[in-house]
Amino acid sequence: MDPVELAQRLVAVPSVSGTSGQSDVLELLAETLSRTFALRRAESAGRLVALAALPYTVDRPLLLFTGHVDVVPVSDESRWARPPFSARLEEGRLWGRGASDMKAGIAGFVSALLSQADSHPKGAAGALFTTDEETGCQGALAAAALVTELPVALFVVAEPTDAVPFRGHKGVTWVRVRTEGVAAHGSTPELGVSAIRRLADLTRRAEALESPEWDTMNVGLISGGSAPNIVPVEAEATIDMRSSRVGVDLASWWREQPE
Repeated sequence: MDPVELAQRLVAVPSVSGTSGQSDVLELLAETLSRTFALRRAESAGRLVALAALPYTVDRPLLLFTGHVDVVPVSDESRWARPPFSARLEEGRLWGRGASDMKAGIAGFVSALLSQADSHPKGAAGALFTTDEETGCQGALAAAALVTELPVALFVVAEPTDAVPFRGHKGVTWVRVRTEGVAAHGSTPELGVSAIRRLADLTRRAEALESPEWDTMNVGLISGGSAPNIVPVEAEATIDMRSSRVGVDLASWWREQPE
């Protein structure tokens, strides 16, 4: 199996999170692996959401390569220098949405698995594919259920790391933070309290912490107010926080704040 050719086939499928394109990629992978591995499938609402390709006999600790098949949306294809799902090869590079994250990685380990299976048909390695990773890892539980009783010793995840192996990964917590204010007319803002201003102060304070429990923080979504001439009484942000520490509650700091 040529990993470059497979990567092109995978990238050419517009498998945006939440769409049926994800199932199309999983079906392509199932077809590719079905002659060599035992397949386990998980479906939801009539579509394939997770796929496991396993040795027919599992009698030793298992190595599983894993990856997600979804990609983030393309907001405006006209602004792309190359069509996002054209899967073009130019000067040794594969161009397209999901080429790096993480369809090239998936193509690489699928090719490796098929190669080792030809020479070691009873090898203790397999693959686990999931969906909707970019929008909250909704496919993760379905994927985990496919292998929960197996003696999995190690997962190798195909996230892009410039080909340098990393042990472990930052965990993610999404926190929705809502602040309240006091409404007033826009001509007399001093009579009110702006919920948007309170939210801004709160996020700035979080970003200025010297040693927070999180490694990274990103205010990814924000909304608030009802009209330009009203002091906003409500504001809300969804914040992406990631930490490499074990067992921390990343929402606890936010709960303690007076806003």
